[in-house]
Amino acid sequence: MNQYFMTLGSGQPYYPGYFIAYARDENEARFLTSKALNNLWCGTYEKFEDLHPFDRIYRGDILESGLVVK
Repeated sequence: MNQYFMTLGSGQPYYPGYFIAYARDENEARFLTSKALNNLWCGTYEKFEDLHPFDRIYRGDILESGLVVK
């Protein structure tokens, strides 16, 4: 299982910040994120260092079983 950092866009719930999606690949991470956040997300990153400094607020995890908000 890999982890992907899923960021949010301006005006979306939990913005600014990111969720960690646990998935087999990037496509599954996007699918799980779309399902968990009703398509209200913005970007996918493999490395925390690639996140914009304003997006570095941890909001929770996205698992195959659903969303876990912290």
